Amino acid sequence: MYISYTDWEYYFSTTKVDLPFKYKEKNYLFTRNIGEYCLLNENSETVLTDKSVESLWNKSFFENKSFREVFINEEIFIDPYYELTLLNSWGREIEFTYKNQQYIFANTTDGCGLIGGLVDTKYYKTPQESWNNAKINGISFYDLYKNGEVQIDFIL
Repeated sequence: MYISYTDWEYYFSTTKVDLPFKYKEKNYLFTRNIGEYCLLNENSETVLTDKSVESLWNKSFFENKSFREVFINEEIFIDPYYELTLLNSWGREIEFTYKNQQYIFANTTDGCGLIGGLVDTKYYKTPQESWNNAKINGISFYDLYKNGEVQIDFIL
């Protein structure tokens, strides 16, 4: 995982980001719903709710373990691609290598874009647009990442 438990707790409580994850091959989602934090199961049914993230994440649910426990013990799966896109949307820059060329997903005064290597840099209003449209040699970054063809070097 690229994002620590402490960072997830902070970002989840201060932004409107959702946290999708898998535990024991079942999909779950932490989300907000009108002043409450909620844990939904794969059928979108509410499993737990609370007014505070810390309280919700410390409640026992997963075989008498809290989300905090299963997270710290790495018993859950959070899509790393999703984490990278979130980090970039939170202002962090992602540096990576593809075929011995350095690249970076950057946030600049011109906008958000993929810079480096053999890329014609195009800037977008949001990091998500940049990630959705980023291509190297005509191949989407998502496909390159999914196929293990890129190496994440730094998250700045």
